[in-house]
This record gives sequence, C-alpha cells and structure tokens, in this order.
Amino acid sequence: MKIRKFLKRFLQIFLILGFISAAGFFIWLLNITKPVAVEKKIETQKPLVEITPVKFEDITIQVPSKGLIQAKKRTQLSSELSGKVKSISDQFIVGGTFKEGETILEIEPSDYTAALAQAEANLVEAEVTLTTELARAEQANRDWKRLGSGKPSALTLREPQIRNARSRVTASKAAVEKARNDLAKTVIRAPFNATVASKSTEIGNYLAPGSPLGEFFQTSPLEIRLPLALDEVRFLNSSSDGEIFGDVIIATALGNQIVEWKARIDRTEGQIDQQSRSIHLISDITSSQNQETPVKLQPGLFLTASIIGKTFPDIAKVPAAAFLDLTRVILVNSKNKLEFREVTVLRREGDYVYVSEGVNEGEKLCLTELSTMIEGTEVETRLRVPANQAKVEVNRR
Repeated sequence: MKIRKFLKRFLQIFLILGFISAAGFFIWLLNITKPVAVEKKIETQKPLVEITPVKFEDITIQVPSKGLIQAKKRTQLSSELSGKVKSISDQFIVGGTFKEGETILEIEPSDYTAALAQAEANLVEAEVTLTTELARAEQANRDWKRLGSGKPSALTLREPQIRNARSRVTASKAAVEKARNDLAKTVIRAPFNATVASKSTEIGNYLAPGSPLGEFFQTSPLEIRLPLALDEVRFLNSSSDGEIFGDVIIATALGNQIVEWKARIDRTEGQIDQQSRSIHLISDITSSQNQETPVKLQPGLFLTASIIGKTFPDIAKVPAAAFLDLTRVILVNSKNKLEFREVTVLRREGDYVYVSEGVNEGEKLCLTELSTMIEGTEVETRLRVPANQAKVEVNRR
C-alpha cells in the first residue's frame, strides 16, 4: 500500500517536471527561431534655403521726394490807369515770351498827353506868379527902407504870398511828374523775362484801374518744391547753422524712358507743415535747363527727386526678405541651423534695410521664408546669384 502511494506520488512529480521541461524547451525553441528586426535609420529631408553673405560698405543715403516745377516769380499784371486798349503785342498770347522791358500793350494816351500839357502850363503859371511875388516883395522892401521906420511886417514884405506861390510851384511840379508817369504807364511793359500764363484783355477793351491784364511767370530761374518728412532730415547734409544743402537728381518719365537732370538744394522754407509734419526744400533747377535733354523744363511739370544725403561707413545692405520681424534677421550659422539675431536698423529703403550693428562680415543671411520658422532648424543652403550676374552666366552659355 505504501509502495503504491509512493509510486503514484513519484509519477505525479515526474509528469510535472516533464511538463515544465517541455514548456521550457518549447519557449527556448521559439526564442532562437524568432525573426530578428533590422534597425533602419529614417532620413529626414532638410529644407533648402537661399542665402547671401553679409557685406559691409559705405552707404550714401538718397532721400526720395517729388514735386512740381514752379517759377521763382509769378505775377498778375493789372492796369494802373483807365482807358481803351490801343495796341497789343503779337507775343501777348498764352505761351508767348517777353524780355524785361518789352511792350506788352498800350492804352490810348491822348487823355494823359493832355493832362501832362495842362500840368506843364500850370507849372509855368505858378513859376510866373512866384517871380512876380518875389519882385513885389523886393519893391516893398525898398519902399519901406525909403519911407518907413522900424522893422517891416511879414505882410508888408509879402512873405505869405511868396510862400503860397512857392507851394503852388512845388505842387505844379509834382502834378507834372505825376502826369508824365501816367503817360508812361499807358505803355505796359514786362517786369522781368516772362512767359504768358493767361490773358485777360484784348485790343479795344476799356480798362479801369486794377483791371487784370494777364498772368505772367518768370522764364528763369525755375525751382521745385520738395516735401520732406522730419524723420528724413537726419540723413541729409547740413551746415553748422542747420541749413540743408546737397545735390538733387530729378527725373520724369518720357514714355518708357526715364529722363534725369542734376540740381542743387537752394534753401528750405522757414516753417514746418503742422498737418503733415514735414518741411519743404526748394531746389534751383535753372542750371538743369542747359543740359541736353528731350524734355523742356516748364512750370507744372511733375518730377521725382532723389536728394543726395550723408555717407555712412560700415553699413550692411540687408535684403528685406532676411528679416523675421522689424528688428530681427534670420541667419544660417556654421552648423547650418537657423539663428535669429537682433540688429540695429539705420534706414529702410525699398527692398533693402540698412543695418549698422548686430551682424558680422561674411555671415549667411537666410532669404527663404519657410512654412514654420523655428530657431535651430537644420537646413541645406544655396547661394543666391544676383540678377545681373545670372544674366552674365546665361550669356556666356
């Protein structure tokens, strides 16, 4: 009985151990026959960006402006006299020109000739009266010395009459002078070298004092009024007393051609426009008329202008595309990773920004805008070829 129990227990233990051994063998067999995974590196594509190197150079600022040509002098001629227009110069037409002192028109002078003759007659009469009174006074003085005693009165010596006669002579001379001036004013002459801008009278018209005859503007010199924001003044050359000076390049479009002239700043207007917060520079363009160009400079012609300002040393001309925002640029560092850098902006001009501090010579500016601009992003680079250099390469091929 005991032997049977022992055998039964032994068989159970043997079966358990056999099962465990079989399970262990099976697990070992699965382990050595399982497939082995091969590690494979996933290559990520780096974004391609265009770059350009930082270059420092001396930059001469050109401040843009625009305006209309205007004559330095412009006047509305009027008649000082009344009368009928007797004759008019053939040049008295819109666009006609006169030299200083040339006759523009004449007013019928007969009334003023008669007035002069009458004034001269009155002067002769007054002079005769004065001569007569002087003679009477001399005779009265002799008579008093011969018949009278003591000091004679002023009335006895006819002094009031002499003063009255002298005053009449003076007034008559003034009347003659006025009559002569009036007669001269019947011939209206050009006050300066002028061009007719408008005409307001014609031969046969009757003029009253103050009647407009026409508008005239000075043929030369001409000038252009250029508005300038106050913030731009710091870029221009100025003297110790604050007077702005410098050259100006003015231009206008003639079809597909841009025609340019050279001029200079003549002066500044003595006040600031309160609404626009700007000043106005006046450029004398008289010398520009001597330059051979297909366009004649005339008042009313619209011109653009570039005012040549100060030269700033060691300035980087950075494309606007390289800016992340108003004050930070995007660089590609030595590890080909994006880097954002704060810079000092001197001036913005078109597609470029002038930078004075914050970048170094030769550093690479990123010109490509990525969908996500994250600092530290690794990129591949390609040097941007300037447009003019690219054209040369194409021509060589």
